[in-house]
Amino acid sequence: ASCLDDCQTLLLQTTLWKSLNECLRTIQIEQIVCYGIGNFSKTSRTYYSASLWQLALAISMLTHFDAHISFYDPCLTTNEEQFLLVDLGCHVMNTNDRGKHRAAALFFMPHCPRQLYENVVRSNWENDNFMILGNDLREMKGSCIQLLRPYLQCSKLVDDKGNDNMPAGNWIGGLNDTYISSFQLQKGEWPEKP
Repeated sequence: ASCLDDCQTLLLQTTLWKSLNECLRTIQIEQIVCYGIGNFSKTSRTYYSASLWQLALAISMLTHFDAHISFYDPCLTTNEEQFLLVDLGCHVMNTNDRGKHRAAALFFMPHCPRQLYENVVRSNWENDNFMILGNDLREMKGSCIQLLRPYLQCSKLVDDKGNDNMPAGNWIGGLNDTYISSFQLQKGEWPEKP
């Protein structure tokens, strides 16, 4: 828990956090769905893992936006699930929905497989109230993402790359190439799902 607290404290001082807040400042976020953060307990007190940085960002968003948060990663250990449930009060999904969760939500999925992004978009077809915090969707292949590319709005978060004041650990591995993506479509404007 102290490593996570340290990560959160350092994270809130970064330009990535400031740019995330700027992107989301006018949006009401009630639910955050986190896919693929990995084994965050595999870290040390001097070198924080990429997964721990991702968890720190998710928990910082939870606190900042006063949202409900759910996690799923097939790699989570029983101890990590218990930490999320008991110590952090988060929800842990017990089945792999393969990204087929439909919700008015922010999907937090850094460095996830391309098919998972495609499944989230497909499952949220005609949902004009979802966003993805993850990699650049413009670089993704998939029939749904490609069809919606003209309506896609992506904002790259400043990732502090090259900043000598960045904290220890795999910060860049966990949070580089991070974008906020949404589709600028209202109900009735969505094309037919492929």
